[in-house]
Amino acid sequence: MKLHCIGDSHCSFFLGYNEIPAEYPFVAKSLIQNIYCYRLGASLAFNVNKYNSATNSRQKIEQIIASLNPNEDIILLCFGEIDCRAHILKQAEKLQLDYKKVIENCISNYLEMVTVIRNKGYSVLLWNAVYSANYEEKNTELEFPYYGTVQERNKVTAEFNLQLANKTLEIGIDFLNISALLIDKQSGLTKDKYYFDSVHLNNRLFVLVVKKINAIFNNKLFNYIQFFSYKIRLTELNCRTLISELIKYSKKKLTNCYVRKKRN
Repeated sequence: MKLHCIGDSHCSFFLGYNEIPAEYPFVAKSLIQNIYCYRLGASLAFNVNKYNSATNSRQKIEQIIASLNPNEDIILLCFGEIDCRAHILKQAEKLQLDYKKVIENCISNYLEMVTVIRNKGYSVLLWNAVYSANYEEKNTELEFPYYGTVQERNKVTAEFNLQLANKTLEIGIDFLNISALLIDKQSGLTKDKYYFDSVHLNNRLFVLVVKKINAIFNNKLFNYIQFFSYKIRLTELNCRTLISELIKYSKKKLTNCYVRKKRN
């Protein structure tokens, strides 16, 4: 069995290393065997069931699953973080609605797409919306859009995951939710140690998550050899990255020395 992770940029977590892959039609392979990632762009859970959205997410998903086999492939969907970070509170204020109602409408659309995939015979697993990190208070020139304070956004994300957990339980869809590990409950702030930028998780929890997925599917997806191989590949990748950084640093130092010597 193979696991195909489809969604916004947060599907990159399942690569097992800290990098955002190119967008679909590029298919990124994880460092652990039999996981594939399809980044659809800045896709929203709210629009994923709609044709001709800004990212054409529905058309892309239908194209992807048409090339797969429900007897051999499992679909993991990864949407919602962008909705929680940048849109739900804004829409609640604009429409003068309780943010919980906006979340309810968003999840309803999302699950419509989930039902379409399941009706084609696929096993579907949903990934939680992750909290955005606490970068807003540290950096005013952020790459990713935000709305509300860190605590407000985290409150929205918690409610999104709660509603999604309840709805998936009702319709018999597996939901993987590790969000409780990502937040300090007393302060309402995100634990930055689990992030490699202002929104994306690093790989510190990757093995834990993959083992949880394995357990959901009765340990039929991955074995200890694959986990061991992953650790070797990650070590090799980290070593190559370190060597590359050392070479860049050395070249820079040599260039600076040459410039100073030439000036003298």
